[in-house]
Amino acid sequence: DTYLENQHAILTQLSHESENLENARDAVEEEVSCVLRELSEARERYNEATIRVHSISAEKLDLEKKRLQVEADAENIIEELTTKLEQAEIELDEGRMQTLELNTFIAKKDDELNA
Repeated sequence: DTYLENQHAILTQLSHESENLENARDAVEEEVSCVLRELSEARERYNEATIRVHSISAEKLDLEKKRLQVEADAENIIEELTTKLEQAEIELDEGRMQTLELNTFIAKKDDELNA
């Protein structure tokens, strides 16, 4: 009879330990599930951040291209305006020479009339 009681006690203890192991396994499975969800969310945030970085890099590259184009356009405009200014200075000098010649001619004619 004691043998059966011992066997029953051992079976009861094994049953409790089995139940405890199942509870521990369930807790571990829940923890693993939670960690996997967090990992998945972290991976998704990483992918979104990577996409943003690539987008920002593309925008930066585009802005750099535009900046270089603006610089090139500005240099062309400056060259064009410098050429026009030089031409205007030449024309102004020619106008001054013509005015001087005209004034000289007028003074000469004026002298001839007054003589």
